[in-house]
Amino acid sequence: MKIVIENNEIKINNCKSFKDRLFGLMFKKNINTGLLFEKCNFIHTIFMKEAIDVIGIDENNIVVGYKKSLNPYKFYRIKRAKKIIELPGNSIKNDILNTKIIFKG
Repeated sequence: MKIVIENNEIKINNCKSFKDRLFGLMFKKNINTGLLFEKCNFIHTIFMKEAIDVIGIDENNIVVGYKKSLNPYKFYRIKRAKKIIELPGNSIKNDILNTKIIFKG
């Protein structure tokens, strides 16, 4: 699956299993794909090797919050989010609040 954000397509994987949700991007270097966590509004970056961009979206895939370059060993919550998307660092360039995320494939 891919998302379109700021006219760029980024490959993402849907984390459905317990193991995928537990480990996410931990211990990974040179991250080039993103992850989608459904029914989620809180993440951590413990044991991560590099900063990531984080987007919180509502049930209509509208961005309700985001964080650019969330460093390792941090906690982050987006209260109104129903889903969280973790992306490689520097994927978000501009203000994306209230924009719709388009899923493809």
